[in-house]
Amino acid sequence: MLRCLRPEFLLALLVLPFTAEAQFYGKDTYEVSTAQQFVEALGSDRTIVIATNRLVLSEAEPKPAKQVRWSQAKDGHGLTISGVKNLRILGPEKAKAEIVTRADTFVLAFEKCFNVDLRRLTIRHDRRSGQCTSAILGFVSSTNILLRSSELSGCGTEGMTLSRVAKLEVRDTVVRDCSIGIMSVQHSLNVLFKRCQFLKNGRLYGIDFRNTYDAQFEECEFTGNRSDNEFIAAALSAKLLVTGGSWTDNKYRQLTSSKAAVAIKAVKGLK
Repeated sequence: MLRCLRPEFLLALLVLPFTAEAQFYGKDTYEVSTAQQFVEALGSDRTIVIATNRLVLSEAEPKPAKQVRWSQAKDGHGLTISGVKNLRILGPEKAKAEIVTRADTFVLAFEKCFNVDLRRLTIRHDRRSGQCTSAILGFVSSTNILLRSSELSGCGTEGMTLSRVAKLEVRDTVVRDCSIGIMSVQHSLNVLFKRCQFLKNGRLYGIDFRNTYDAQFEECEFTGNRSDNEFIAAALSAKLLVTGGSWTDNKYRQLTSSKAAVAIKAVKGLK
């Protein structure tokens, strides 16, 4: 049974312009230690604290629920969290909690969500390299997303898939060993990655922007990534900036063909 640790007063939500920084307040805090408890705790205006080293989401029973949707996939069911607001999911204070799935789906997918705060998580597929046809983390039609101090690791096709997302901020997070690319972003705006590491990702592309405005990478490390095509694609996009950070042993056919949309400044190792 879920354990509600403490009630909190619901305070006014502060949304700052042009950033995903926001105040996340939940009435209740739930501590969970199994995948089933995690799924049953999902909802709005709450904090979920993962009190175990590892949750295997594909082991949860795919029961229908108001804000949870399940999809059938190879080797299990995929979980989509839909229509929640003010949801915070936290790993332990001094370690990362691992959230995995054996199903060939997103590990975590969010749809039509507002104010989601994810911290201290390792999110990955529990499958052999080359067996995945889905990304690790997905957001669709969602606003004010914050991901901090986490890791997204293969074998997923890419670390993140974003569609119709506004005000997403990722800080101090690693994206590694994804088989196809780092991420794809479409029909989105106000996206920020700060002090992130992108390590040994890709084969077909690096970062694929489509119809996106105002995406920034600040003080990020790009190491050992591959692209058979251009590394930063920017179709129908504008105001994309890579500034600071480092660039080591990345291989690609072309850095970008969209020089009017993509600005690159003071990146160590990139001429």
